[in-house]
Amino acid sequence: MIFTTLIEPRELHAFMLNQKVSGNRNIIILDCSCSIADPELGIKLYAKEHIPGAVLVDFDRYVTGKVAQGTGRHPMPDRETFRQSMKYFGIRPDRQVVLYDQGGLGFATRFSCL
Repeated sequence: MIFTTLIEPRELHAFMLNQKVSGNRNIIILDCSCSIADPELGIKLYAKEHIPGAVLVDFDRYVTGKVAQGTGRHPMPDRETFRQSMKYFGIRPDRQVVLYDQGGLGFATRFSCL
């Protein structure tokens, strides 16, 4: 099955229940909490609370290029680096990927655009 849609929280819950019962690893949950101003914020939010089974995404390492000196911005990654990062997370067409972030930071949206 190829997943191409957004899912609702109740659908995620059903996937997670099915995964526990069947042992099927067809879902990847990524916590995209991040802040340019506070590089440790994502780690703090993840440590405080996260969806069970979610993996915290280090944007600087896996999703974007390094913050450009003096700009405070996360540039687009080069294609091969990004491809390797997605492979690292196990992302492929036959797996449902769930992206979220905490605190309305908007990094899940950034990840999905990439």
